[in-house]
Amino acid sequence: MKKTRLLIALLVMLVASSGYAQDSYREAVKQYLNVDEKFERLQVIIPVWKMLFANDGKVNLDQLNERYLKEQMVDDYIEILIPPLQAQNITEADLQEVHSLLSTPQGKTYAAHLAEWQNEWDTEVMSLMLDVVYEMDTEEELELEPVQLNADIDAAFATKVTKLVDDMSIVSTFVETLNEPSPFGPDDETDPKVIDWFKENLPVIALNTAYGMLTDEDLDFGLMLFTKESYRKVVDFSNNNDDKLMVTALLTKYMEWMNAQGATLREDPAAVGDIFKALLNG
Repeated sequence: MKKTRLLIALLVMLVASSGYAQDSYREAVKQYLNVDEKFERLQVIIPVWKMLFANDGKVNLDQLNERYLKEQMVDDYIEILIPPLQAQNITEADLQEVHSLLSTPQGKTYAAHLAEWQNEWDTEVMSLMLDVVYEMDTEEELELEPVQLNADIDAAFATKVTKLVDDMSIVSTFVETLNEPSPFGPDDETDPKVIDWFKENLPVIALNTAYGMLTDEDLDFGLMLFTKESYRKVVDFSNNNDDKLMVTALLTKYMEWMNAQGATLREDPAAVGDIFKALLNG
């Protein structure tokens, strides 16, 4: 009997400590979201999702969106985020250290400048991709001109940017995406010539777009971050995690919550098209 009571007491302690550890980890994830750029971008995108619902006057969609962002989004996203974070062995201490680094004044400045640079990078790469698609649609031989490096960029700046881009795996991730098999079959695969062109020119595009946006202090701080194992683990998780699955999971939770508040889904197929238009115009 005494042994049984001891075992029961031990099990109760284990369950209690496990629950505390989970709550503690949850709080670390919640704190980390304050410096997570993907979470910040989602907060901007979510108000557009209301277009999936009928504006029939039964509920105020704008107010419901505000309520979801304030009352529910964080809990939903944390619930989605915790399993893959733990699967990648990202610990509470890892998340706390990354938050500590990025929440400093220098970290906030770096994050702001990095976001501006990445937006410029995205715009430039998208423009070039559209040019390439146009060239591929012509019947002439595909001829892609190399991107010219800005002559004002000095060697020291170039070295730091190149190292940071390599640490961030920006070029390699993009090239891997181009190399992925097309869902439309082998006839739709990316031309190897195009892949080679991007592989050679993306580093130059990175340098050109970083010039005037990232300071020496930003570059030094960014390179320092990659000396920290905790930051490397979080970046690897961010690069390798399937964003489409994460967004789909959050969208599902959003739709369930909106439905529970009385919002009615639109039945016309134009709803998704309206979302794309709003995102492009925003």
